[in-house]
Amino acid sequence: LNILSRYGAEARHASISQHILQEMMEACNNGNQLLAPDSHCCNFAIKAFTNVTYDRRTAMIAQALLVDLVKQHRTGKMSALPSTLGFNYVLHAWLKSKDR
Repeated sequence: LNILSRYGAEARHASISQHILQEMMEACNNGNQLLAPDSHCCNFAIKAFTNVTYDRRTAMIAQALLVDLVKQHRTGKMSALPSTLGFNYVLHAWLKSKDR
């Protein structure tokens, strides 16, 4: 996820990172605690969307992912929570957006 968030500048890289995070959460929910995502995984998945383009759509996706991760944490489906860095990535995506 870190590599995709750092060097992936295409929408497909961001989608792949989101898919990997979802697969990790599903594996964790099925009892495989070794694949439980930590806060770094959450942050990297969000960061991947901030590197793609500078439009409203990607900022909205990053924000929706953040909101979803926070909801899953609050309902107990996920033990990790994005750190303040994840929130900063969403703010950065909105600042880079032309539709502020």
